[in-house]
Amino acid sequence: MRLGELAVPPPALAGTRVVLDVRSLQDPDRGPVTAAYLRGLLGAYARDPLAGESFVVLLELGVDDPTAAFPGLAVAGRRRLPMTRLFRSGGLTLDPFLVRGAAVGGRRGAAPDAAGAIAHAVGGALPIASGLPVVATLLDLASWELPDRYQRSPAARFGQRLRAQLLRDAAAVLVGTEAVARAATKLLRIRPSRLRVVPLAGGDAFAPLSLEGTEVGDAQRASLVTDLERFGIPARYLVYAGRHDARHDLGTLLDALARLAAAGRPPRLPKAVPWPPR
Repeated sequence: MRLGELAVPPPALAGTRVVLDVRSLQDPDRGPVTAAYLRGLLGAYARDPLAGESFVVLLELGVDDPTAAFPGLAVAGRRRLPMTRLFRSGGLTLDPFLVRGAAVGGRRGAAPDAAGAIAHAVGGALPIASGLPVVATLLDLASWELPDRYQRSPAARFGQRLRAQLLRDAAAVLVGTEAVARAATKLLRIRPSRLRVVPLAGGDAFAPLSLEGTEVGDAQRASLVTDLERFGIPARYLVYAGRHDARHDLGTLLDALARLAAAGRPPRLPKAVPWPPR
């Protein structure tokens, strides 16, 4: 046997039946961060599948199936759920029971070489008492950090308490940063042993410009100049890459800009730079 060879080859990893709620992809404007996360997740699953891996996707009734955009994804089944958002805050309580029924049905018929079945919840409802191990992706804790905004009604408060308990019961909770992990431990009392920090990656739009003198770099710079001229953007500018959402605290940003303008022109600012800032 040569150096580096194994007498017994390692066993192949067995895939799983994953029950995944993809309703955020059907209406990405309502939850753009969750939709972006799901697009990246499904794209990775489709590019690098495991033997025996398959998916049962949970969809909203009457809306196109977004998984058609991932041709390499092994979709074994689709479960259509009623439009619970019509119930407003009451949907927070109704959703876990609907997802439970879909999850229980979705684990049937997994491939013989599959390792088992799990439910993966991304930023939405978790199944209640489904009998499946649950992996939850927790993108932020705004509902608990800003209860005055997101828990105004009794139905919303009950729904978020239920969701917090389901997160505590989950087999694993994925978060994007250490800060969210600490907040989850403090606010939701999730056991640190169940938290997994998986840093989020920026999309291609946030990549730095290519080196000068290259064909790609020249094309990127030409596109940037066109956009700057189109929107009348000066040489110095500020970009707010968020929405009018309480968790993004746009009010504080606008207040800061107003205070800058009221404070007067900084003495060291070059005369060529307009003031106050746009």
